[in-house]
Amino acid sequence: MNAQRVRLGDLSVGFLHSLNDALQLYGHDPQPLLLAYGLDGERLAEPHARLSIPRYMRLGHAAIQLAGDPALGLEMGRLRKPGHLGLAGLTAAQAPTVREAARALIRYEALYASNYRGSSSFHEDASGAWLRFYSISPYNAYNRFVVDTVLASWISQLSRLSGQPLVPMAIHIEFEAPDYASRYDEQFGRPVIFGAEANQLQLDQRSLALRNPDHCPGTWRHLLELCEAELERRTRTRSLRERVAQIACLQALERADAGRLSPGAAARRVNGAYASGAQSSTASSAQSG
Repeated sequence: MNAQRVRLGDLSVGFLHSLNDALQLYGHDPQPLLLAYGLDGERLAEPHARLSIPRYMRLGHAAIQLAGDPALGLEMGRLRKPGHLGLAGLTAAQAPTVREAARALIRYEALYASNYRGSSSFHEDASGAWLRFYSISPYNAYNRFVVDTVLASWISQLSRLSGQPLVPMAIHIEFEAPDYASRYDEQFGRPVIFGAEANQLQLDQRSLALRNPDHCPGTWRHLLELCEAELERRTRTRSLRERVAQIACLQALERADAGRLSPGAAARRVNGAYASGAQSSTASSAQSG
């Protein structure tokens, strides 16, 4: 069996709606760019359509070049709407408080995005809570916008839910301050700490407790049931061997980041782990069939 190329992750094509809106804001027609990537209206309307993360990064970089603004990711995050994240986004929009909305966005992240590098997390203590986006280092012009979009979208969506602007207590970003660093102050209302150990923002207890005026208890609980069922389905369809392959892939990437493995060796190890897992999974399916 031929080795299969590993998929490092994918995300919902719903992410592209905020990219589309951001380019229009800059006076550009986004359709030629989207069509160049095979993303026509029919593709964007598919309910379960996904886009590979490497392809999303290339598309985002091309959009940044078209707009002529390296801070485009911040605008994409600001323009993100609940529906862009599908069922998870709509569920978060029905949460009773900012706290529960943040928890929903992170708990159901796998419904709209997955990455072998990790998953986002929520850490609460007496002072507030950190919303943490996993590391995608090393950083460059193709992936900095991803971090910008995620952090900006969290603040944008939670502010919309509470009906008032939210100002984080702190914002940390792993990469060093880019040329457009001043744009973060405009977006978040607070200076960002660059070169940090994690990509994260902190909300205080007052912000977390803010109520959602559009909350409907019955609808909220129904949406939670749907999210849990979908999350369980996605988890069930991934075999044990696939998860082992994922761990091997992550370890190879981490070693490459640390300089202990060359990029070429890392790629071979990643592809080998995935191919092995895929072959084992196929064999198991054949035996059970």
